[in-house]
Amino acid sequence: MDGWYGRIFACSKFFDMDKPIKDYSKRELDNLLHKEPTKINVDGVNLTYEGVIPRVQRSMLSKDAATKILDRLHDVGLGYLRIGQPLTTLSGGERQRLKLATHMGDKGGTYILDEPTTVLYLADVRTLLELLDALVDAGKNVVVIEHHQAVMAHVDWIIDLPGAGHDGGRVVFEGTPADLVAAPSTRTGQHLASYVGARTAGGDDVRAARSRRERERG
Repeated sequence: MDGWYGRIFACSKFFDMDKPIKDYSKRELDNLLHKEPTKINVDGVNLTYEGVIPRVQRSMLSKDAATKILDRLHDVGLGYLRIGQPLTTLSGGERQRLKLATHMGDKGGTYILDEPTTVLYLADVRTLLELLDALVDAGKNVVVIEHHQAVMAHVDWIIDLPGAGHDGGRVVFEGTPADLVAAPSTRTGQHLASYVGARTAGGDDVRAARSRRERERG
């Protein structure tokens, strides 16, 4: 975070700029979000620090809107980001999820995500899938370009389009995850069938690669 505003945040000592927001104490989070204007000294210059919400309330966001933005970052698995963290430090998947958090309140009807599970643990992948389910339930279209087998086992519809090899650039399968696992005629299908079999045998609930719509129908 550059400029005087960034220096005010860094020198305020009201919270640790190097600590992920999700690890902030209640007091640090309150100072970040809600602290009323307070005089501080930065390099011999008297300046005013104020929390994010009071500051943006005077411009474009309400308290509820600012809180929703932070909630969205947590929902998409980005609660570990630091204030002022450069975009150049984020992976492609992290940037995809940041864009998702930014646009979740938009009125657009279609979301296209390119490998959004990059660097996510399995528990965080499940959280992301729940979020994408909520978008679909809200009437949105969600298209995900992904290699993660947990994602493939969860979706409503798969289009198998190899990027290289003999079938590179050709659609070799189109249908539900259950159909692909039942007749794994492609390399993707074979890997997905092995994944589903291993997870089911291990007691993990992957629901036999049934699409979300199929699971809802019971």
